Amino acid sequence: MVIRLFPIFLLLAALFLVGCASSGRTHGSLSEAMDRASREDPEDRHMESEADDGDDPSWFFEEDKDSDEKGDSDSVSPLDSIPTASQFAISIGNGAITSEKFTGFRGVGIEYSLLTQEKFRIDFEFEIYQAPIQETSGLNQSLKGGVFLFNFGVDLNFFTTPEHTFFGNYFFIGGGLSLLSWEYQHPIYLEHDYDTERITSDSVPGIDLHAGVGINVMQTDFLRIGAEVMPGILLWNPETTEGFTNDVFKPFAYIKVNFVIRFQMTGFRV
Repeated sequence: MVIRLFPIFLLLAALFLVGCASSGRTHGSLSEAMDRASREDPEDRHMESEADDGDDPSWFFEEDKDSDEKGDSDSVSPLDSIPTASQFAISIGNGAITSEKFTGFRGVGIEYSLLTQEKFRIDFEFEIYQAPIQETSGLNQSLKGGVFLFNFGVDLNFFTTPEHTFFGNYFFIGGGLSLLSWEYQHPIYLEHDYDTERITSDSVPGIDLHAGVGINVMQTDFLRIGAEVMPGILLWNPETTEGFTNDVFKPFAYIKVNFVIRFQMTGFRV
């Protein structure tokens, strides 16, 4: 039953990226914005906005007339009949990236997991990584310190060994929503028709797809200690959240190693 949830999540992630594809308020290219951010003179950091200031966002707040319809309150989810246990995990990760703009990435994550007696585990995870800038990329002239990568995702795990054994291994496939965020070296001044907007930071959303293998070197009733190796790919939106055309950050592949500690919280003995 749990495995049916994973395609639904991937569909929602795809709809999210399509929805972010274009806001209709582009201010020019991201590479031009980074060039302006690297300049010392504030007068050289002004850009003309190409956005249409007449957009009406009121459609977003239109009331859904069908929202008051109620479902069958007596219906029972198929998942209610599956005995589950829950775990909380902390991970520390390091990775290598195919992009020439970064030297790699490192960070931490937290997970909340649901397990079934059918050898499945589903993980809900949140991760924060820092990616130092490669000095030869030139981005260190435009950005401060590097970029931060935020991931929120779901993994579906399948165990090939019983949970009660001391050693254990599993395979997993996952995906999620990502956000690449940075701060400009100097503020950018965007000239609108009636005012000037000061921009100090920006970000670009994306989708993360990955798979991998994990091994637990110790499994007890209340504690799991292990590691995971996962290759994956990050696909970035063609427009940043500030409205610049993303011509800087292209999709890139990565490989990551996570060291994980899991704590049994509730549920059956595994």
